[in-house]
Amino acid sequence: MIRKIAPIALVCFLVAFVSCKKSNNNTPKLNTGKDLILSPLEQQKATTDNAFTFKLYNAIGAGNNTTDNIMVSPLSISFAMAMTSNGANGETLAGIRNAMDFNGLARPT
Repeated sequence: MIRKIAPIALVCFLVAFVSCKKSNNNTPKLNTGKDLILSPLEQQKATTDNAFTFKLYNAIGAGNNTTDNIMVSPLSISFAMAMTSNGANGETLAGIRNAMDFNGLARPT
């Protein structure tokens, strides 16, 4: 039995020894990136999205008296409502823009 295990152990040792490589200290440094500069419209959109997120979580928290976990994606809701508002007019559009705080944002054409 030792004769069968010894070659297998030797092969495993050789594979482990050969695959280990001393680290090279000459590795290039990663690019740290650039600061993201938002336009005033992008800053306004981020602010309104944040306000909507807090409003949504407060509304969900106020109506939830259980200890159950709830998962909600404010970003998905914001995207869906923005797409819906592109096809809306009149009171529907006004209601969406008011609920999502889109009132100050330009509507894409």
